[in-house]
Amino acid sequence: MSLLAASMKNFPEKKFLQRISSCCLCFSKLKIIKLYHFLFLCLFFTGIRGENAFANEVESLLESDRLSRVLSIDLPGVGEISASRIFSKDLGEGDFSWNGRVLGPRNGYLTFSNVRGTISGSLTRIGEPSYRFTGSPAGLNFEKVKVGGQCGGCIVDNNLPPDPRYNAVPAKSWRNGEAHLIDLLIVYPAAVRSEAGSTADVEAAIASAVADSNLCYRKSLVPIQLRVVHMAEVSYTPTGTLNIDLDRLKAKSDGYMDDAHTLRDQYGADLVCLLTTDSDYGGLASTMTRPSLSFESSGFNVNVWDQLGAPNYTLAHEIGHNMGCLHNREDATWTSEYDYGEFCFGKRWLVGAEGYRTVMSYNNASQY
Repeated sequence: MSLLAASMKNFPEKKFLQRISSCCLCFSKLKIIKLYHFLFLCLFFTGIRGENAFANEVESLLESDRLSRVLSIDLPGVGEISASRIFSKDLGEGDFSWNGRVLGPRNGYLTFSNVRGTISGSLTRIGEPSYRFTGSPAGLNFEKVKVGGQCGGCIVDNNLPPDPRYNAVPAKSWRNGEAHLIDLLIVYPAAVRSEAGSTADVEAAIASAVADSNLCYRKSLVPIQLRVVHMAEVSYTPTGTLNIDLDRLKAKSDGYMDDAHTLRDQYGADLVCLLTTDSDYGGLASTMTRPSLSFESSGFNVNVWDQLGAPNYTLAHEIGHNMGCLHNREDATWTSEYDYGEFCFGKRWLVGAEGYRTVMSYNNASQY
């Protein structure tokens, strides 16, 4: 039986004939069959037209806006790569971020932001080098992403007391609150601005990394999103040792970045993120061991600024620690008092000979 015949067999013929006969009693069965053919051809050519229309919608990333559906980017030495929008976000005053799935045989993602005309983004494809790009509508500069520094470990505070109000707090959701939004204060020293090029370059890198993180949550069916409530430059000289930088960020009155605490209260940030230059690790954060409002004093993380987003995902990784997530079991640190059980660990697995891992896992081929 042909595809067309099979389609005709399953067609709701009775209702269709009743509708036709109500308009013209002289319709024969033969005419109805011919009409089936006509409808099939109409749908077939509509599909062809739809594909052509889709292709005609491709815009250059350099000329794009938040609502662009399909974008292309000219990767030096490779050629044009296109991506279809998954979602985008209006960042205000014409600024926006954009996430898309790479079209073609190589699966992957294209993420970028445009902040005051400054573009920052990343291109990741399975089995291919990942690229970070920066620039403006006049042109882009590409660089292969280097292997990022690993996390400095799972810092667990065993003295965190359970919150006595925890069981009495009503569940929050998108219907009755903002529990799905994690508000971030992101601060950075002049050294980061100098390396990035300008304040707009730093803010564009942040926006792109936040878009990457939110894409991770979306694809993992995790009902949360990150929201930046404020970005600010602070007076601080990075030490190159993240443990020292994190302790100084957390302390309220040690003379180092004390204004970060004032800004946190002013803008109502849940977490405070410090960006820094090249250090002993790629990132470091305190890990929540149980739901407790007392964790407010530990809701801080430090990240090397140029590995915030894809493919390193340092920002999402360190915020994962703040929210109670641990590394894969081989590389995790935890105690018997840890409340989140087996679901907190990063995962790794093989599909054929290809290894995959979640954002919280270390990348060690011998442990897949």
